[in-house]
Amino acid sequence: VLRGSFTDMYLTTTGNFENFMPGNNDSSANLNNQYTYSRDPVTGNYIYNTQNLYPANNVVTHQINATQANHLFNGNYTNTDNHMPHEYDWGLGIQQELKWGLLAEADYHGNHSSTLMTVDTPSNFPKQLMQPQYQSLLNTMVANPWGNQIQPQNTQINTPTEPLAVLYYTDPQYGVVTLFGTNAGTSNYNALVLRVEHRMSRGFAFLVNYTLSKSLDDVGSPDYNGANGGGAAKNRQTGQNYNDTYGISPLDHTQRLTIYHDVRLPFGQGRLFLGHPSSFGSKVLDNIVGGWEYAGIVTYITGGPLVFNSQN
Repeated sequence: VLRGSFTDMYLTTTGNFENFMPGNNDSSANLNNQYTYSRDPVTGNYIYNTQNLYPANNVVTHQINATQANHLFNGNYTNTDNHMPHEYDWGLGIQQELKWGLLAEADYHGNHSSTLMTVDTPSNFPKQLMQPQYQSLLNTMVANPWGNQIQPQNTQINTPTEPLAVLYYTDPQYGVVTLFGTNAGTSNYNALVLRVEHRMSRGFAFLVNYTLSKSLDDVGSPDYNGANGGGAAKNRQTGQNYNDTYGISPLDHTQRLTIYHDVRLPFGQGRLFLGHPSSFGSKVLDNIVGGWEYAGIVTYITGGPLVFNSQN
C-alpha cells in the first residue's frame, strides 16, 4: 500500500499564537495615535480573535498634538498586521504485509512554516561594534539629541548626555523596543519512521516504532513567548534577532524507539488451559486466573539540546 498526504494547518504545533499577544502593549496603530488593549477588563482574559484582534470598545483614540507626539508609552509594541500562523505538513509512506502475520511500514514526514509568531527586537546594538577595543570609546558621554525633548517612560531616554553606545541603537530615542506578534518565525521538521507490527494472534501482539528525525526552528517551544522565556526558549545573545537563532530546535530528539507488547496468558475460556470450564469449580477458577494479559510500552529517546539561559 502506498500513501501520501499534504495539509495546510492553522493550528500550529511549533508556535503559540496567544502567547505572542500580550495584553498591555502599544500596537503599531500608535503611529496613528491609537492606544490599544487586548484583555477583558473584568476577567483579564484575552478577548481578541483572528477576525477582530482589537474590539472597538477596547480602542481609545488619542488626539493628535505635540504632547502626544512626544509621549512614548513604553517599549513594548504589538504588530496589528499579524495573522494566525500556519504550517505545511506532508508525508509519503509504503506498507507491506509479510509472513507470520507481520506488517512492515516505512514513512517520511515533513513539516514547514515561515509564519510562526515571534518577537522582533529592532533596536539591537550593532554586532560589529561588540569588540573590546571599542569599549572605552563607546562609554564616552556625548550630547543626547533628544535630551529633554520627550517624556520618558520605561526605556526611553531624554537626559542631556548619554554614552555614545546608546546612540548606535536603531532609533535610540525609543529605548529598547520589543515588537510582539510578528509572523516571521521559521520551523522545519523531517523524519523517517519505520514500523513493524504483529497484530494479536497466537496469543501475542507487538508493535515496534523507530523514528529518525531532525527539527530546526528559530522560535523555541510552543510556550515560548519571547519576553518570559518558556519551557524551551531560544535565548538570544546581545545584538541578535530571531533569525539569528535558527538551528536545532530545543524540542529536537533525533531518535525515538517505542516498543509495545501484549501477551495473553494461556489460562481461561478459549485458551490452552481451562479453555472450556463446565463445572462450578472450573468456572470459579476461570474467573480468578482466566483472561489475564501482560502488556506494556517501552520508549527510548535520545536527549534534547542543551538550552543556556544566559544571554551574554
